Order: sequence, then structure tokens, then C-alpha cells
Amino acid sequence: APPQLLLGGYRQLYIDKVMQADQGCDFDFLVGCRGSEVPRHSH
Repeated sequence: APPQLLLGGYRQLYIDKVMQADQGCDFDFLVGCRGSEVPRHSH
């Protein structure tokens, strides 16, 4: 039988919460919902 993949911890957090490259490759829970917009040239 193939080994069972471990779920949970950082691995699962990464799979579930990291956004794609066009969205900034950051955790989705770090995206703010208020405040000033940051212009692209500031990144």
C-alpha cells in the first residue's frame, strides 16, 4: 500500500491558504480588508 500522506501542520496550511503567483504568493489570511491600497511600484 502507498504511504499515507500526513495532513495538518504547516504543509496543510500551505496547501490550503497560500495564494497563487498572480495574487502575491502570500497567505490569504494576511490580505487586509481596509486601509489604503498599496500601489504596485511599492512592492
